[in-house]
Amino acid sequence: MRGNSLVGSIGVLFQFPNVYKALDTLGVKVEEIKSTPLKAAPNGYEPTSDAAKAAIASLVSDSYGWFKDW
Repeated sequence: MRGNSLVGSIGVLFQFPNVYKALDTLGVKVEEIKSTPLKAAPNGYEPTSDAAKAAIASLVSDSYGWFKDW
């Protein structure tokens, strides 16, 4: 944003669908092979790990700081 910008809401939002419980109810299992534990995280086909949540929170925080300080 520029110094003369009018901004109604400052923030960063990261949303993703998580359907693993619905798939479990239907008996659908999604399998994957990945190179590292956080590859493609978050993954809506499984519960989001604490490590993935921390990585996403860091990304959101960094993005918010970049936006505010620009």
